[in-house]
Amino acid sequence: MKKRFLAVFLSVVLVVAVFSATVYSAETVFPVIKGVSVWRENAQKATIRFFSDSAGTVYYKVTDTPQAPEEFVSDDTTNMPASADSLCVLNLTELDGLDSGVKYVHIALVDENGICSDLLNIEMPYDLYFFDDFEGFPQDSYPSSFTRGYGGAGDAQQKITVDERENNPNNKCFRLLGAYNWASEQKVDLPDGLSGFMVMQADVKAIGGTWPLSMEFASNTGTWGTRIARMSLKSGFFGYGIGNSEMFFVDTFNFNQWYTIKIVLDLTNREIDYYADNVKINEQPIDADASALKFFSILAGNTQSGCEGYFDNVMVYNYPFREFDITSGSTEGGSISPKGTVKAIQGSSKTFTVTPDSGYHISDVFVEGESVGPVSTYTFENINGNHVIHASFAPHSFSSFAYNGNGTHTVSCACGQNYSENCVSGDWIIDTYATFCESGSKHKECIHCGGIPETENIPAVSIISAEYIRSIGIYGPNRAYLMCRKNNVSVQQLISQFDTDKLEVYRNGAKLENDDFVGTGCELRLINEQETVDRLTVVIPGDIDGDGLIKLYDVRKVLRTAVGLETLTEASTLAGDIIDDGEIKIADARKLLRVCVGLESLESNVIPR
Repeated sequence: MKKRFLAVFLSVVLVVAVFSATVYSAETVFPVIKGVSVWRENAQKATIRFFSDSAGTVYYKVTDTPQAPEEFVSDDTTNMPASADSLCVLNLTELDGLDSGVKYVHIALVDENGICSDLLNIEMPYDLYFFDDFEGFPQDSYPSSFTRGYGGAGDAQQKITVDERENNPNNKCFRLLGAYNWASEQKVDLPDGLSGFMVMQADVKAIGGTWPLSMEFASNTGTWGTRIARMSLKSGFFGYGIGNSEMFFVDTFNFNQWYTIKIVLDLTNREIDYYADNVKINEQPIDADASALKFFSILAGNTQSGCEGYFDNVMVYNYPFREFDITSGSTEGGSISPKGTVKAIQGSSKTFTVTPDSGYHISDVFVEGESVGPVSTYTFENINGNHVIHASFAPHSFSSFAYNGNGTHTVSCACGQNYSENCVSGDWIIDTYATFCESGSKHKECIHCGGIPETENIPAVSIISAEYIRSIGIYGPNRAYLMCRKNNVSVQQLISQFDTDKLEVYRNGAKLENDDFVGTGCELRLINEQETVDRLTVVIPGDIDGDGLIKLYDVRKVLRTAVGLETLTEASTLAGDIIDDGEIKIADARKLLRVCVGLESLESNVIPR
């Protein structure tokens, strides 16, 4: 596509295929018309310039449709002579059918040999005040559709040049060059009495310089003029400004790349929007005083770096607007703004803000009766009809809890509102029970969020008295033993040596009562929640048979073991090793015999482990 906007405003069809049955040979050279400049002073008056490469007759007609009449090239069609390689000028008026609204101008050239050019269709969208693609001007010339405001680097430097675009190596455009302290400004006056939306757009290409390109709507006030709306390319950024105030620079651009920029000036509401490649770069419409709109201009900056840029397909047009009604409402618990019925201009946007009251949240928003979700704002884009928007609210329901990890949790409503509060802990929950040798752990959970705000270690079971107990340890390969200090120890006496009462004593799987004697081989069990958490095998020194007493029978068992006639259990072996040297010997039997007959005391002769 040769021109980015020609696809919108200009279309070309082959006249010979539509209006003539003549068959041409492959060597036939067809006349060419190209390069369109349009200036529409008002609804009933417009000037169209284009370039003709051949002498002949130009036929033209104004219609309300994009399709040219079938009997277009005829004596009944308005026509004018054309010279070879010349600039043709059509001055259209209401006599040609030009009036307000969208109009189409159809142009064809028939050369002196009766050969017809392609048909040139020009669309004037609403009121197209100006359009120029610069193809109708010779290279290095100044386009007559503009007037010089400031000469920049010199009048001769503001000229038509060739820059390849989209497979068209001979594309023409308007080159502007500024100089230090001297900008290039090229202007076109606008008629009085403009209303509705004024749109200025152009294809631009920044070649170099700090402030290479701008375009603006302006008034004639002051030597430099008063800018009503300006859009610029500066230092790699697109920018926009209002009046003579500072510029706002936003999205980036690349040098030596074509872009389409556009200013939309709402003369009725005095608001401005700015676009780069059809993307709006200002977040909100900009207020401006547009009461003195007199001309538009294109510029190259006056910075020391020497600003250069190209313009192509420059156009300014006006389109009328129509108002539509947007009706808003809400339930109790909040508000929507604006409320009631408001007017909106055709093609514009209108944003509504939904605000809940304290204690309420947005339940849903309905547009044309369809849910769009619990949104806080909703914008109607490109309005082209009446609309209805309604907001509903509901009381907060804080029912979702999320633990924060620091003893607090966040309480949330389905709407997204939340607050933090301290957790409420429940009862202790045992993670691991303490044993005779190792500590355990426990925690509390929040009754709302399930978080764990409190944890605590459970100390291992401790011996609080050494009256009956010497030690706890692993004396066999895989069993823990409780080494007692003396015999004739009851269950109650043994349990009283510990800091917990959750203890039970068993012999051969049967639970002993408090008054029963504890003997070697009994199990001391740690019980929690009716579950055995840990167990120790009891060892009573000298008590070989496990009855808790020291008798000659025990001495006999130790002696038989010492001489190899008998083998004892692990617990009985520990009980019989009186001198604590790791094995049973005659010396153990001798000491145990002396204890048994009262010649020695067990406590005084047993070596502590």
